[in-house]
Amino acid sequence: GEALRCCPQISQLSLMLYSSKLTDVGGRALASGLKCPMLEDLDIRWYETAVGETTGIALGQSLKSCTKLSKIYVSLSDTSIGDASGSALGEALRCCPRISHLTLILYRSKLTDTGGRALATGFKLPQLKNLDIRLFETSIGDATASALGEALRCCPQISQLSLMLYSSKLTDVGGRALASGLKCPMLEDLDIRWYETAVGETTGIALGQSLKSCTKLSKIYVSLSDTSIGDASGSALGEALRCCPRISHLTLILYRSKLTDTGGRALATGFKLPQLKNLDIRLFETSIGDATASALGEALRCC
Repeated sequence: GEALRCCPQISQLSLMLYSSKLTDVGGRALASGLKCPMLEDLDIRWYETAVGETTGIALGQSLKSCTKLSKIYVSLSDTSIGDASGSALGEALRCCPRISHLTLILYRSKLTDTGGRALATGFKLPQLKNLDIRLFETSIGDATASALGEALRCCPQISQLSLMLYSSKLTDVGGRALASGLKCPMLEDLDIRWYETAVGETTGIALGQSLKSCTKLSKIYVSLSDTSIGDASGSALGEALRCCPRISHLTLILYRSKLTDTGGRALATGFKLPQLKNLDIRLFETSIGDATASALGEALRCC
């Protein structure tokens, strides 16, 4: 941290610490040294350390000085990072309007909806083109998802988007709000992976409605596990896919959903995509049957 203060011209910085004895004391000192006014590209990956709130707060405070940042990659695993850190990072991002590429990965943190919502407000970045958010084993829920959906509406240039939520407190209320924010006309690459959440039909329907606006999509990866997604969602997604004729890569994975042949057949009709080159369909523990299989076979003849 002290050394970085002596490098006023630094524009690209990568700090990767794996399985170290770093605690919050050293983490704070290191993060405090990141006040680099010329910095444009920052990559931080700290795994299996004992850093916590004071480190996250210090990182947020330092990033406020890095107004030239255009690319940020932050990945923190097994930390005590929580709501104060989330708020600090969200506030810092609002001071960096040039950001075009943002990746934030938190594994097993102490973040809840309080900090998650504050963090998400920082994603309202007009120059943002690539956003990758992965929150694993946190206590975030509907408030964070709603704030994230609202933030996406303020990112008109976004072309690549990845949203991964594992073992969260997300329900159908927040899922719908988040899915409704995905009306991104410039979006070309979408990756959604929501596992062990309580999202259901209104989320699936909202996702389908939003995808109708994403007519430039060429690559879609959607994986939903342990949800109440059912026939109405299948129909909505099938209808949405028909509005995206540029799709060349499509992956759809549903684990333990409530999909039956009614929605499965409607979903399969959406796979009639003339530009499709790569199709990966995985439907586990559903009630689909012959009608869905027949519709899928018919769709394949159109590819």
